[in-house]
Amino acid sequence: MSDIHSSSTAWPARRVALATCASAAVVGLALLLYYFGNVFFLLLIGIMLAIALGPAVALVQSSGVSRATASVIVYLLLAGLLLTAAGVAVP
Repeated sequence: MSDIHSSSTAWPARRVALATCASAAVVGLALLLYYFGNVFFLLLIGIMLAIALGPAVALVQSSGVSRATASVIVYLLLAGLLLTAAGVAVP
């Protein structure tokens, strides 16, 4: 008859501690995502916008405008484009 507490199935204390810490980290990250999910979502959207509009900003910047001014110009053009599309779509 096999014993449940045989040495082949027992975990060493170090492995138990590591599994406990990993489980606690997963639960902690889930709680952070639950409480600050909106912030992470907005941060992700901001990063994606910065990456997507980077080439347009570089193009405007190559005409001799500072990067900050080029960013403002590109964002204003994007806002105008979105408002125009919304005006056409909603009569």
